[in-house]
Amino acid sequence: MKKRLVQLISLLLGVGVAAGGVAVLTGAAQAGTHRSKSYNVTKTLNTDLGACVKVSLYGKLEWDVKSSYSKYVGQSYVYNRTLVNPVMTVKALGGTKCRSSKKLTEVTMTQRWYNHTCSITPNISVAYPPFAVGAAPTINCGNVTVASRESSSSASAASYKQSNSGRPVRFAETATYKNACMNVDAYVTAGIKNRNDSIKTSFKICP
Repeated sequence: MKKRLVQLISLLLGVGVAAGGVAVLTGAAQAGTHRSKSYNVTKTLNTDLGACVKVSLYGKLEWDVKSSYSKYVGQSYVYNRTLVNPVMTVKALGGTKCRSSKKLTEVTMTQRWYNHTCSITPNISVAYPPFAVGAAPTINCGNVTVASRESSSSASAASYKQSNSGRPVRFAETATYKNACMNVDAYVTAGIKNRNDSIKTSFKICP
């Protein structure tokens, strides 16, 4: 009677019954949870313009987590990785060791997001332009599908900012935490009068 009662309860809860009537997890799933974290990454790069360029990207990453279990083994999965207010800034620096402010006369800046695993079909969607999804060359993975945003300015200034309000980009596919990181490549073409130079760098952003 006791063993039959345990079996009935186990069926209702989605668990199995081991020898001796002991209940064990065999495929039950936990309810998903929503998480977020801020990111802020910076690199200063040399150019052929007699100036350095400081490239910064910052914003917030949101994602959902769901966990599944098989007997005594559990695994957490990440899905719906979403960029929130992803900003890119460019600042020109001059002088000894690039410690003083310097003006540029034009700049083009691009941030390009893609899976760190180099997957060709990462199920990326964008909420609005000028963010766009398509195949493009990358620093780490060759030609893969990316979400990219480019902006230009011909105003003379020491710093430039590309703002993207809201939640413009989402990676919908499910991945383990180990495979859930993303790369973001930053491309900058900076100009001073009739001279210009192009530089690029890459960052790794993880949940």
